[in-house]
Amino acid sequence: MIYLSDMETMTPMAVISLAPSTKEQAADFTQKLISKVESGEENPLSLAVKMNAFIKSLESVKKAIDDSILREAEKYGAKSFDAFGAEITISELGTKYDYSICGDSEWQMLNQQLDSLKESIKQREKVLKSLTKPMTVVNELSGEIETINPPIKTSTTGIKIVLR
Repeated sequence: MIYLSDMETMTPMAVISLAPSTKEQAADFTQKLISKVESGEENPLSLAVKMNAFIKSLESVKKAIDDSILREAEKYGAKSFDAFGAEITISELGTKYDYSICGDSEWQMLNQQLDSLKESIKQREKVLKSLTKPMTVVNELSGEIETINPPIKTSTTGIKIVLR
């Protein structure tokens, strides 16, 4: 068992080396943490705070070293290769296109119509949110009578963690 005092004296790489590095190890690690919480051995709030801090830390490290990771992968000379017990593939992630520079008047017109429709939908949704009970109206386009119901509101309750 590793105690907090041990963690304070360990190097960051020593801490990372304790993390799972295969799919099987990750599944085992996951199940063990869940079991500890379900059995009452671990406080779920304490675990959530630690996981939140660890996730934020890992995301920051990954973002800072992404270029170094790619350069290192390119040294293997293949688009796909096995290393450190994993299959690693160099690929395009999240390709994006900027159509605004194309000079296509039809695209520009359609995009303006889309923006206008999105704004109209937002305004209509504000009206619908204000409904507290069904309302009967006459459809101006068809002349038919319709019943407009208030939208169904759903939400999920959870916690927000702000590290101090």
